[in-house]
Amino acid sequence: MSEETWITGAPPSGYSCPVNGLANTANCWVETGTAASGTSTGINGCGSQCVFWADLRPCQGCSNNYITHYITTPQAADYGAYMTMQVDHDATSHWNTTIALPGSNRYFVTNYSTNNLMQAHGMQIGAELSGSYGANMPGTIFIDNAWEDATGNYNFYAGDGDQESSANSVITSQWSVDPQNDPNGWGGTYAINTFP
Repeated sequence: MSEETWITGAPPSGYSCPVNGLANTANCWVETGTAASGTSTGINGCGSQCVFWADLRPCQGCSNNYITHYITTPQAADYGAYMTMQVDHDATSHWNTTIALPGSNRYFVTNYSTNNLMQAHGMQIGAELSGSYGANMPGTIFIDNAWEDATGNYNFYAGDGDQESSANSVITSQWSVDPQNDPNGWGGTYAINTFP
């Protein structure tokens, strides 16, 4: 289970975005968020719950360029508190991910997706839930939904976007404040819940 924000973009001409030897995806991305595992063994040494960032960088002639980086384990003060997930473009081929956990007063700003030539064209927000039974997650909201383009300008989310889910999904989501009607112009409020 994860709650994430992604900056997505097309690879430059002559590059691809392959994941585990599968057919190339249409987009590369940089993402950040939280993840939880239903097992006590945890996620790559980070415990059963983690804060992470990941990227799928454009490459030439490779079969997998997707890498996940686990940063830390949430502390008790982080639950029920706001979390900041931010992805910034700071150079021609570098992206920064910033995680702020104000509940426990911890900030992680030194995560870099280097040599990433993707041409960003948008953002995605949401949750991913996998498994065959017993999975649920607490309600989550996304606010101040904006993405930074290659020229350094911030673009608040302006459309309703695509709400993707499988036929048997236990995730429900909706805009509680529509981005197009947000009185503050801050990209709306997106709410995600699961049902048992």
